[in-house]
Amino acid sequence: MPEGPELYLMREWLEPRLVGLRVDGVTVLRPLVVRNMLDARLDDALVGRCFETVERDGKLLIFGLERGVSIVVSPMLAGELRLVSADERLGASAVLAIDFAGGGCRCATWIVVAWGRFTCCRR
Repeated sequence: MPEGPELYLMREWLEPRLVGLRVDGVTVLRPLVVRNMLDARLDDALVGRCFETVERDGKLLIFGLERGVSIVVSPMLAGELRLVSADERLGASAVLAIDFAGGGCRCATWIVVAWGRFTCCRR
């Protein structure tokens, strides 16, 4: 299980890469792992919003998006977050993919890989 120092490094690495990017698409690959606490379908609630913050709170990573929506990730035992190019395969263990484009031709997919807990909620 990632501990505080690992989560701190993950936050430090992800923040400059995600903040300012707008969500263009959401694909839930394993619905049992993803908790949607919003009043809309996940893709409807997230598409069009920009990432504003990346924070760590204990063993959680909290991604703040525009208009008061948060994505809370608990990596659990072997959770992993990856940024991959849009043409790379997602892999069999992918739980959720968030597609975004920000600034020119910078397109990528953010993938949450298995064994984490992923919650979308209001801040």
